[in-house]
Amino acid sequence: MSQATAPPPVLDVKDFRLSFRVRGRDRTAIRGVSFTVGQDDSYGLGFNYPNEPFSTEFFFKTIGEDFTPALGFVNRPGIRVYDETLRYTWRYRGRGNFLRTISLDTNNTITTNLNGRIDTRDDALQVQVVTASDHSFYATVRNNFDRLLKPFVLPHNVIIPAGEYEWNNFNTHTQISRSLPYSIHVDVICCDYYNGTNLHVSPDLHFRPSEYLEMNLSYDGQFIRMPGGKVDIHVWSMDGLVNFTPDMQFAIQAQYDNISQSFGFLGRYRWEFRPGSEIFIALGQSAVIPGTDFRFQTTQLSIRLSNTFRF
Repeated sequence: MSQATAPPPVLDVKDFRLSFRVRGRDRTAIRGVSFTVGQDDSYGLGFNYPNEPFSTEFFFKTIGEDFTPALGFVNRPGIRVYDETLRYTWRYRGRGNFLRTISLDTNNTITTNLNGRIDTRDDALQVQVVTASDHSFYATVRNNFDRLLKPFVLPHNVIIPAGEYEWNNFNTHTQISRSLPYSIHVDVICCDYYNGTNLHVSPDLHFRPSEYLEMNLSYDGQFIRMPGGKVDIHVWSMDGLVNFTPDMQFAIQAQYDNISQSFGFLGRYRWEFRPGSEIFIALGQSAVIPGTDFRFQTTQLSIRLSNTFRF
């Protein structure tokens, strides 16, 4: 006797969109989408008004407890998410103005369970300044709330216990225009983090001295101090591009972090020797650097020759 098997889940998708034209231009859009798989649903509704000087955006999403997508996965089922953004922009159009825009915006994101209990909240107030030369500076103050149902483990077995946490911090973003041969970008986030502190610094240096060479050096550091211990995270990365000719380039990427002590390198050479025909060579190398040692792990080489036939 054979045992009957349950039929596979059926995916039912409903999508709708509503757009408006205000003063002869597309101004506003409302869009909703609903998915049903098996015994549960996922649906959402969004509203967007992207204008100046005032703009706003709102998005609502629900993911059922037993929702299983037919493709991909769900990080956090059984939730409702409310996301709202309001912005007011002052634009300076006069010739010779140092400033291009000043924007003041607020963003509020709330995540609840299906019964309405708040599990995560992020409230932010931000001032953005952009100059006529495309330099920019952002300053943001935030209030966060997080309900940890289970302990959260940081590297080096530093544990954040389960519980309710609320904290305040601020972050700044400084960007020198990338249209210059040399530019600097720095992000800083400080200072509270759950029941401890965290200083997060992310500078990077971008230089393009000529049309033949472009390089970006970046660092991402986090200095976390908790009652149960401390964690210092360092990530260094490099991206580079050499343009031998408009049709021949060599690109490199490299990264290292001190937590996994892993190093990765990827080099790509591309030569389009004839329109529609090219040679592509990629070399990848991974390694572990414990202390002062350098231990090779995996080496990968890929060579591709392509050609387009025209008749």
